Amino acid sequence: MAAIKESEIEGTVADLSQNQVDALLKFVYRGFEGGEQSPLLLKWHAAITDKHGLGSIARAMSHIKAI
Repeated sequence: MAAIKESEIEGTVADLSQNQVDALLKFVYRGFEGGEQSPLLLKWHAAITDKHGLGSIARAMSHIKAI
């Protein structure tokens, strides 16, 4: 995720399947635990929820222990 430019985040999210987005969101939430990359992670989170809605959040939170 860190290798992708901020301007490419929305396009990257748009190219992912629902399952891939759900997995990505799990990593975003795990990244929040560290705190160092929070501004970048918030941009990923916004792009995911804009494109795939609140369902991704529910699925990621219900399976967060899987990663």
